[in-house]
Amino acid sequence: MVLPPITQIVMNEITITGSRANPNVSERALNMFEVGLIKGDKVVTHAFPLEKYDEALETFVTRKDGAVKVVVEP
Repeated sequence: MVLPPITQIVMNEITITGSRANPNVSERALNMFEVGLIKGDKVVTHAFPLEKYDEALETFVTRKDGAVKVVVEP
């Protein structure tokens, strides 16, 4: 029996993670972090608690206050 995709996700406890980025540069960017060309602590421009998810998303989408990387912390 073939299950619909959402059922497969639920039944197999699959975690889906999304990212708003160009998939063709992810490996290169990660390598740059690895060798120290990009400093992670300098990339995060804004951090929000989970309760302020809507504000965090709006900040990222509109690039409010020069937002580059917005982190939502649990």
